Amino acid sequence: MEILLSEIQKALSKGEKVVLSGFGTFKSVIVNDKAVVYPRTKEKKIVKAHRVARFTPGRSLKKSVR
Repeated sequence: MEILLSEIQKALSKGEKVVLSGFGTFKSVIVNDKAVVYPRTKEKKIVKAHRVARFTPGRSLKKSVR
């Protein structure tokens, strides 16, 4: 399991998409700059653009969860 997860992590860091048939798809997307407010201090800051990992479940995974 650790090897599988490390390979997915390597592919995502390169910007590649990982498709696991019947399970889902992992991909890396870019999130644009956005303004945020810290609730405790009410301080406003800008979070710079960055990449994040996204997962889209496959049809058979969605069906088995229902």
